[in-house]
Amino acid sequence: MDASLSTLANCEKLSLSTNCIEKIANLNGLKNLKILSLGRNNIKNLTGLEAVGETLEELWISYNCIEKLKGINVLKKLKVLYMSNNFVKDWGEFGKLAELPCLQDLVFVGNPIEEKHTADGTWRDEACRRLPNLKKLDGKVILWSVYYVSRGKKRQAYAIIFGERSIALFLLSNNRIVLILYCCGCKTKLYEEKTNCCNTNCSQ
Repeated sequence: MDASLSTLANCEKLSLSTNCIEKIANLNGLKNLKILSLGRNNIKNLTGLEAVGETLEELWISYNCIEKLKGINVLKKLKVLYMSNNFVKDWGEFGKLAELPCLQDLVFVGNPIEEKHTADGTWRDEACRRLPNLKKLDGKVILWSVYYVSRGKKRQAYAIIFGERSIALFLLSNNRIVLILYCCGCKTKLYEEKTNCCNTNCSQ
């Protein structure tokens, strides 16, 4: 990446796709950069993003050679990450995305971890569980997500998040099911219902 980039102080969107770039560099002068497009290059790591960590809102970096996500945590305002067709293999690396407090839209198809767990049928549930603030994953809006809250000897709890509006809490204990619906905003209890499990062999 050319050193002359540092002179683009007022630039808000920079597109450098398909340029055989091998590393991210020379972004220090881009004080107003919000969107950075680096797709279809030969980038192997995310070192160099520190310079735009306070302003960048969208990073398009699909079709590169990235396996490790070290350094992604500096992007404190990042809302959109398009990172399909890279080399991320495990949940340990994927979990580093949880350090992005504003991340809402993620595209991760074509990474080994996505391909493996999509084949298993677990990709969306596992990814959403690790990134509970996501609103869109791989181009599809997340309408609801299920989270395993806790489990004791005679009690289990699950939470289902419906967008930003409400959360349903299911408590399973002693052959009874309790459903409680809360407002996500003010935490007001909106609805509650209790019922017995219809399975006579239930061990809850």
